[in-house]
Amino acid sequence: MNKRTKAVACSVLMCVTSAFAGTTTDDMTPASMTCHQTPIQLVQPASHEGEMITHMQLVNEQFKPEAIAGAQSGYQFIATTSSVFTPTGVKEIQKLNTYARMWSNLSFYVVTRDLPYALSYFAKTYDVSHVTLLSNYQNMQFGKAFGTTITHSKDNAYNGLNANAIFVMQPDGRMAHRQFVDEMTDQYNYDQLAATLRKMFNRA
Repeated sequence: MNKRTKAVACSVLMCVTSAFAGTTTDDMTPASMTCHQTPIQLVQPASHEGEMITHMQLVNEQFKPEAIAGAQSGYQFIATTSSVFTPTGVKEIQKLNTYARMWSNLSFYVVTRDLPYALSYFAKTYDVSHVTLLSNYQNMQFGKAFGTTITHSKDNAYNGLNANAIFVMQPDGRMAHRQFVDEMTDQYNYDQLAATLRKMFNRA
């Protein structure tokens, strides 16, 4: 690992346990989530399935503003994770990059609190070309609207980071689906995700 890689990796707060596919639920209460089996708590979400979420202005890897959520021209797939440089984050984004090639009728986004420098480095290093990486480091309203911001954790270690979650947004800006991960070091439930997308788009 060169000095630049170490600097980027050390600049983000990481959960360092290896990640495996975990159990998820559509109606998770914040108190039931954990990180390394230690309880964490999330902000109460301002919006739920079926409700409208207004446009959120985030920042892409070129430090340029990019709007997600709200009324758009098509469906949006929005995933959140604590950092692109956690073992969990790496595997999740690589998997979603594959999904994005199969589901071209959705725009795929991954949102973290990483700086855009880190997102750019990650995208080039792991050849992420079908998923747009965005940072909400300037926009605290994103975590409040989607309920992803960690507000309480042991020694405040993970406070302010995004929990692992998935959202599918309809073109009219309504939330069609959400999925929170029970344990932060687990990945999304890909089987449940695939079943949801097939049902939404009438694929066998």
